[in-house]
Amino acid sequence: MAETTQLELVTPARVMAQKSVQMVVAPGVEGLFGVLPRHAPLLADLARGIVEVHEDGKIIDRFMIDGGLADVSGESVT
Repeated sequence: MAETTQLELVTPARVMAQKSVQMVVAPGVEGLFGVLPRHAPLLADLARGIVEVHEDGKIIDRFMIDGGLADVSGESVT
């Protein structure tokens, strides 16, 4: 089984998604960036756009965001 990282998509009102995923692609203010398991720690400004969740090379979920912050550690993306 492929390695996974924990995705938690949070708004001020509630948790929108919480799941183990193989890869997340997010819209940073400087362009799209991908997060895989064991990614180096990162704090990134997010732009308006679509967060994509990938499993087995396919997009399995999409979330529209209006900006925010991404907090990436080796085990999770929030």
